[in-house]
Amino acid sequence: MQWLLNIRLRHKFWLVNSVSFAIALALVLCAMYIHTQSVQERDAEHARARTASWGEVLAQVPKDRVEGLIQGDWFAIDKTTGQVWGHAAQGLPEALLTRVKEDAGSTVALELLEPGITEIQTPGYWIASLYVKELDLAVALRLETATLAGTFLSQAPTYAVVVTVLMLVLLLVSQLLISFIENHINRLRAVMLRVQNE
Repeated sequence: MQWLLNIRLRHKFWLVNSVSFAIALALVLCAMYIHTQSVQERDAEHARARTASWGEVLAQVPKDRVEGLIQGDWFAIDKTTGQVWGHAAQGLPEALLTRVKEDAGSTVALELLEPGITEIQTPGYWIASLYVKELDLAVALRLETATLAGTFLSQAPTYAVVVTVLMLVLLLVSQLLISFIENHINRLRAVMLRVQNE
């Protein structure tokens, strides 16, 4: 730590500014993570509610008419035949489809599918599934949700502008403070030299 005492005052301020910049970046990443978590939780509740209500509706429908109702973000698996209905099931991992098929619980089961690290543009999905006992059918909703990478891509420009403005203000204020302190130090040094010479 001795080297900190030996560097010039101006460089000490630059060091403090660098630490401030690193802290600002860490806060930005934390904010993005918290935002992503809150969006995922909201979407999970939405998926749970939609699946529960849709399961109640399907329980009143004859089984031979169900396939025509499974559209959009919905898919269903007939537990008897293993047949999968609905385009929403396309591209889903086989292991997940097997878990949906084997689930016989009376409550909505939720599973989050997040893309790999290299798949930055790919969204995440909540898979909310429910066993409809009356039809011996597993019905599921595939609902798109936020990912940390997606949040970063969408919000990074905004955060970059805010952090840049804050850092410019910090740099300007610190430069003014450095100039103020150095002027006083130089004036004090000049007075001390004059007194010494007299």
